[in-house]
Amino acid sequence: MIRLKNILLEQEKPGIFQFRKQQQEKDKKNKELIQRYKSRDNNYPNKWNTDVTPPHPVGSWIAYHDQNREYPDKVSYKGQFNDNGKQQGYWEYFHRNGEPRMTGSWDVGKKVKTWTYFSKKGIAIRKENYKNSSLDGNYIEYYKSGDKKTTGTYKNGKKEDVWSGFDLGGIEIKTYIYKNDVLNGEYKELDTDKNIMIKANYKNGKLDGIWKKLDMTNKTVLDSITYINGKKQKKKK
Repeated sequence: MIRLKNILLEQEKPGIFQFRKQQQEKDKKNKELIQRYKSRDNNYPNKWNTDVTPPHPVGSWIAYHDQNREYPDKVSYKGQFNDNGKQQGYWEYFHRNGEPRMTGSWDVGKKVKTWTYFSKKGIAIRKENYKNSSLDGNYIEYYKSGDKKTTGTYKNGKKEDVWSGFDLGGIEIKTYIYKNDVLNGEYKELDTDKNIMIKANYKNGKLDGIWKKLDMTNKTVLDSITYINGKKQKKKK
C-alpha cells in the first residue's frame, strides 16, 4: 500500500523528485569543491561559508592554475570576498607564466575605479574606469611598445565625447566624436605636424556631409566626396 502511494505521488509530482535529485547532486559537487581547496595544504587561506546553500567563499582567496602542468604553482588570481561571497577591494589576476593579467577593484561584486590589463609580457595594454561594473570615465589603450594608441571617455558603459588615435611615436593622428556610443560629429585625420589631411562628418554612425582630402601645405582640397546617410553621392558634371 505504501509503495503504491509513493508511485502515485511520484506520478502526480515528478518535478519534486527531480528537484531533490538535482539538489543532492549540487550539494555533492559543493562538498567536493570545498574539499579540493581545503586539501591543497594547511596554509591555504581560502575559506567557505558552509552555513548557506550553496556555500560561498569568504575572506582572503588565492587560486592557482592547477589544470596547467607547466605552471602548477602559479597564481591565477588573489583578492578578498565579503561575508556574502562577493568580490571586495583590490584584486590581482595573472597569466599562466606569472605575469600580471589585470588588476582592479571590486565593490560588493561590481567593478569600480581603474582596471589595468596587461599582455603576457606584463606590459599594460589598456586602462579602463568602472562604476557599478559599467565603463565610466577615461579609457586608454596602448601599443605593445607602451605608447598610447587610443584615448577616450565612457559614460554609463557607452562611448562619449572626443576620442583620439595616436601613432607609435605618441603623436595624435585622428580625432572623432561619439554620442551615446555612436559616431556623431566631426572626424579628422592629421599628419605628424598636426595638419588636417582628412576631414569628414558623421551622423548616427554614418558618413554625412562632405568628405575632404586636404593639402594643408598649399591649403588646397585634393578630393571631395558628398555623403548622405552613409551613401556616396554622384558628382555633378
